[in-house]
Amino acid sequence: MHGLVTREWRPGRRPPAGKPSPEQAAERRRAVLHRRWVVGTGLLVSLAAATASDPLPEVSLLLLTGYGSVLLADAGIALFARRDRGRLVVDLAAAAGTAALWAVLGTFFSTLTLALALGTVIFVLVAILIAG
Repeated sequence: MHGLVTREWRPGRRPPAGKPSPEQAAERRRAVLHRRWVVGTGLLVSLAAATASDPLPEVSLLLLTGYGSVLLADAGIALFARRDRGRLVVDLAAAAGTAALWAVLGTFFSTLTLALALGTVIFVLVAILIAG
């Protein structure tokens, strides 16, 4: 014999060392998807708000305020759930980062350049969804 050992795994027992449990893997996947979603929507909102800031400043502020409110509500849920402190940090950092990116984009780029970039991003997102 080659000295191989067979182990039996039963539900409720710890999985083999080095492998996360299915619940841990699902939770990690949800956290990764949440981070990607928050970063992606933050970039899109800041680009849209920066594009609208010159011709329609009210729309720009409405976009930023609405997005920030949604993130603060999500952060509040994470805080009261006491389950996921990382989600709280991600949400608050994304709200601050979105406002900072809006200010930088509005300062360094013209409305036309921002509108072209926003159109390109929306076109690519639609193409990805259709090809999906």
